[in-house]
Amino acid sequence: MFDLSLYKPTYVENWIEEVYQANGILTPADMDIERIAEVFGEKVVDTKAKSHVRWEDDEDNFFVIFLNKALDELSKRSDFHHELCHFTTCREPGKDT
Repeated sequence: MFDLSLYKPTYVENWIEEVYQANGILTPADMDIERIAEVFGEKVVDTKAKSHVRWEDDEDNFFVIFLNKALDELSKRSDFHHELCHFTTCREPGKDT
């Protein structure tokens, strides 16, 4: 068993939690890729290539997550959240990028 008594969520983790709660993402069942994509204003596209993210570095913050279509559902979800973290950590609230 892990002792998490000293763990403190990061600023980004708290921010993502606030975004999820404000948009009704409250349980694991709410963690649908398309729903989360909608909340963050992104688009998800299947690709034959390795999963990756691309975004425009402008005021619109538009971005696209490309997910390898050969992956099983669990791997797609893992890749999706991994790629989302690239974008969210670059767009950390209060951070000048």
